[in-house]
Amino acid sequence: MIDIELAGFRAWPAAEEINDRGIVLRRSAGYTKRANSANLIQSVQGDFPARVRECEQYFELNKLPCIFRLPAFCEHSRFDEYLNSLDYRVVDRSLVMTRELNASVGNLVPDNIALERLNVREWLEHFYRLSENSLDKQTAHIEILERISDPVCPMLLLRDGSPVACGLGVLSDSVFGVFDVVTNQQWRNKGYGAALVKSLLNWACEQGADKSYLQVVADNQAALKLYESLGYELAYEYWYRVK
Repeated sequence: MIDIELAGFRAWPAAEEINDRGIVLRRSAGYTKRANSANLIQSVQGDFPARVRECEQYFELNKLPCIFRLPAFCEHSRFDEYLNSLDYRVVDRSLVMTRELNASVGNLVPDNIALERLNVREWLEHFYRLSENSLDKQTAHIEILERISDPVCPMLLLRDGSPVACGLGVLSDSVFGVFDVVTNQQWRNKGYGAALVKSLLNWACEQGADKSYLQVVADNQAALKLYESLGYELAYEYWYRVK
């Protein structure tokens, strides 16, 4: 499971990343908790108060809130209880899901559907339009995307020439991460998200990937249903603690 964690760090690169005795400190202008948090990739040893203070001082120095991310494949129960005693509350419990990849996952696309691979800047414009997200974090978002050193596949799905869905995949060695899948609200639950993800997976297979992973918030039932239908299964969960 640590291979998935490390692939995720590479696929979503922070501006700075420091591995301090099993706590990976990541910062990136505040865009996403994934890239701006203290990630525990092994059980925390030693003086809990001192370790927490070190993390808090790091983020304070960088004018960011201190956020801890705890994946369940490590034994964190005592440290998690200590964070709770400091009023760090659990937010955004999430699931990491994986599936093995074959030569092809199949993708029968109707004649009125087209799939385009874009550059990251073109893709990002469509992502913000389709997701109807605020543009205030767009600069930090593009900085993360342009730091990706591994092969990246920003994909756009069009219906009758109009953008309907988009998503992005990153191949780290033979492990393929799927990120930022979004379907425009009026076109959801019609199979476009599935077609998009299958196209990303087919691209990954062509590049030699043998495993895919993605991350989804645990209470996002629509996304869970989609990914389970595409063969993804739970690998492990993680959660954040925010003061």
